[in-house]
Amino acid sequence: AIIYICSVIYVEEDKVVTDYVNNENVMEVNKELLTACEDLPYCYYLNLNEVLSDGNHSLIPGASQDGVHLYAEYSKLMLNYIKSHYLK
Repeated sequence: AIIYICSVIYVEEDKVVTDYVNNENVMEVNKELLTACEDLPYCYYLNLNEVLSDGNHSLIPGASQDGVHLYAEYSKLMLNYIKSHYLK
């Protein structure tokens, strides 16, 4: 079986109301996910932040009302990324 692990997407920190939901924690979790994938020959890491980041380790401004949950148009960007990065 082939396993795909998707990164945790960055958040828009200005809109987030909790201390633990922040981009520093997102980056730490993503490091662990990437390490897990590197240790398994049948596991692939898909970095969703390639299409959802503002280029500064943050979610694209305006992609979410609460800074975490994406609007539909950005969910479509994520889906298209996944569709274009899996092994055929």
